[in-house]
Amino acid sequence: MLISEVYEKYGIPEILRNHMYNVAAVASIVADSISSDVSIDKELIIKTCLIHDMGNILKIPLENNKLINADEVEELRKVKDLFITKYGNDEHAATQKILSEIGVSSEVAETYNHLGSSKIQKTIESSDWNVKICSYSDFRVSPSGVVGVSERFEDIIERYRGRDHALSNIERTMKKKDLALQLESQIQNKCGFDLGTLNNEDIQKVLESIRSCIIA
Repeated sequence: MLISEVYEKYGIPEILRNHMYNVAAVASIVADSISSDVSIDKELIIKTCLIHDMGNILKIPLENNKLINADEVEELRKVKDLFITKYGNDEHAATQKILSEIGVSSEVAETYNHLGSSKIQKTIESSDWNVKICSYSDFRVSPSGVVGVSERFEDIIERYRGRDHALSNIERTMKKKDLALQLESQIQNKCGFDLGTLNNEDIQKVLESIRSCIIA
């Protein structure tokens, strides 16, 4: 099944589709430039990035959200309510259940389970470069596209400010930013180009192949 068909089947909002496409595109470029002494599975990395936010409609505020068109709200509310009924309120648990339904490989499901801003310290300490690249790529993509790590976390702080979510804790989120920069340094040491130069124009070159990925 094509990833685009999966997104359609589950009613994934455009904002989340684009984010996952962009994260996978960043990961693809990074994977292609990683030193040959690093063991990675590029296909695994891309597939993991393409499914890592499948349940995140559960944490998207639909009211007064500048990132969502007003005419989308009612339909997205129906999708969100369906997700809550079927999967519960936790976006990570929902994603895990969806991955099981889709039938992704155990390797993709396991790699997904190691992602998330709460696991950055373990990612830094890990020897699994598939996880490192997936995690880092997510830290490079905001709703507006490819950004620097610091800008990504500043955006997170702004969007979650005042909300009942772990990411609304500014001090904790800033610590995560510092860890994400450490992860970037690790990858930079094994990467054949300056990661700071990676931008939206670069990922356009690989997005077509990313969108045609067969996910399961």
